[in-house]
Amino acid sequence: MVFTQKVKVTDFSQPIKGYLEFMTCDDEKCLPPTEVDFSFTLTPATTASPSPAAPAKPDAGGEKAATAAKTPSASTAPQANSNLISTTTASTDTATEPMASIQVIEAKTADGNIQQPVRWQLDVRQLDANEYEVVFTALLEKGWNLYSQFTEDNGPIPTTFLLKNGDTETPWKMAEKGDLKEGEDPVFGVVVKKFEHGPVTFTAKVNGQQNLNGLIDYMSCDDASCIPLRTPFEISFQPLAAKVGEESAPSSPTEPDAGDDVIFGGLRKSVVDQAPTGQCGGEEVVTGKGIWQIFGLGFLGGLIALLTPCVFPMIPLTVSFFTKSATSRKKGVSNAVLYGFFIFLVYLLLSIPFHLMDSIDPDILNKISTDVTLNVIFFGVFIIFAISFFGYFELTLPKAVQ
Repeated sequence: MVFTQKVKVTDFSQPIKGYLEFMTCDDEKCLPPTEVDFSFTLTPATTASPSPAAPAKPDAGGEKAATAAKTPSASTAPQANSNLISTTTASTDTATEPMASIQVIEAKTADGNIQQPVRWQLDVRQLDANEYEVVFTALLEKGWNLYSQFTEDNGPIPTTFLLKNGDTETPWKMAEKGDLKEGEDPVFGVVVKKFEHGPVTFTAKVNGQQNLNGLIDYMSCDDASCIPLRTPFEISFQPLAAKVGEESAPSSPTEPDAGDDVIFGGLRKSVVDQAPTGQCGGEEVVTGKGIWQIFGLGFLGGLIALLTPCVFPMIPLTVSFFTKSATSRKKGVSNAVLYGFFIFLVYLLLSIPFHLMDSIDPDILNKISTDVTLNVIFFGVFIIFAISFFGYFELTLPKAVQ
């Protein structure tokens, strides 16, 4: 499938940038929507033709060799880089032109239904004949973060660049730049250094005498989960070519052991959710607890709650109230039944909005009950009641309601 679009360029110094968004499905499932950034630079066409009386040029073989040392081969670079998005090569017409450079962007895919919140861009620039600058740029999805190379080891996985030489992996420290935040992370309980949004750049200079290949080992988290990923990269200097991505995947197996889980929100959970975004066909089977099992567990939880310090002392007080305030046994039983019924009714009425409106946060009542301001107010009220119980003053209802 080929998509074609004509563009009109007025400023050739500015690259054309954009992104492609798509989704792919088969008969059973759909993979998550994928976005692929693209960027390319155009040069104005020239109509100048060489003069027939031009002086003799140097040896063709020597000129071709010099050109090959500065620019990537047009026939080999794209084949070696299936995810090559844009390249810029320096012109060799004059000695004052900039050195060769190349840029590739990771084509973000949903291989194995694995979420990929970080996409990498790799830029390689030739500074002089024997020195190159390598720049990795991390592009983050909204709401996801990336951890610094220098964060503590006993917390999240720091971003680590590893150079491979056979079976040996050597750490490659780079200069990093971005909106760095430092503080205690509530998820891991340690002080971390993280970038909460992109772009984040990692820069290093190399001599270009040996081709580089390795891995980027890193972790990205949002408010609910963390995903450890490893992204491979390859850099060739003669000719200049680069590749990043294609194999971003969790550093733990598909079925991790207990030690491969990460802790967040106080619970242990697998770091990777293997479920696809949606089911396009087939029948989905949902399993769970039955309604009577849920009722039984709730009833058992209520009995256990009776033993808590804030509930247990209320039992004799409640029983004493209904037995001593009633004029007869029948009146006391009816008052107790009515008391229990209204407790049940209050909880029933409070639950109705959650059944009718999906937009309500199911944890809102818990948030209200644990709100600091509200609890401080209740603390003050209870202190006033306590002072009254000691006899310093008497609290009475207004005469209008007595």
